[in-house]
Amino acid sequence: MQLNLSNVAAVLLTACAFSSFCVAAPSASQKQAEGPCTLGAYQLVETRAKVRVIVVSPSCRNLEAMNALGKKLRDDFRADSVFMVKVFDNLAAARLFHRMVTSSDGSLGDKDAKLYDKHNIGNYLPKPESFEIMLEGLDGPMQTVSFKK
Repeated sequence: MQLNLSNVAAVLLTACAFSSFCVAAPSASQKQAEGPCTLGAYQLVETRAKVRVIVVSPSCRNLEAMNALGKKLRDDFRADSVFMVKVFDNLAAARLFHRMVTSSDGSLGDKDAKLYDKHNIGNYLPKPESFEIMLEGLDGPMQTVSFKK
């Protein structure tokens, strides 16, 4: 797994906030992440302190869809005190975030770590309004898009 400041910060911020865990049902604006890509559509999977975990359709794993998602996240979380939004394209991988930050050593085991790494495709950071896009997962290249005006 590639380590970057965003991943380290997410683990550090969330490891201390065990009581802030919840699983949310999708609202009308957060469509179920299955089937064809609907630009900007996502499902909120978990809220943990100042980190949100979302899932998008696997067919949204492209630069156009991820840029549209970044703009939607900027609008949706503008008034929120969110530190980071973790983006996955697989629900099982997204749900591993909880286990990773609550395990005593922060590890998932080889099989689950591979699933997590493969499907963690983005990190939206409201401050400084940027989106780290990793279309090949954590082991691939990362492109950072700035949404500052």
